[in-house]
Amino acid sequence: MEIPITLCSNVYDFAFCPEPCYDRLADLADPEDWGPSNRILKNYLSF
Repeated sequence: MEIPITLCSNVYDFAFCPEPCYDRLADLADPEDWGPSNRILKNYLSF
């Protein structure tokens, strides 16, 4: 695996979060409406 010279702009370039893990992560976070299928949470993590 090649190590990038600069930081990745996309979290998915260096990490993988299986779909069921988003539900667990949403449970650990403060109560929040993360939208259908945790769409807002996924966007939050990618930005």
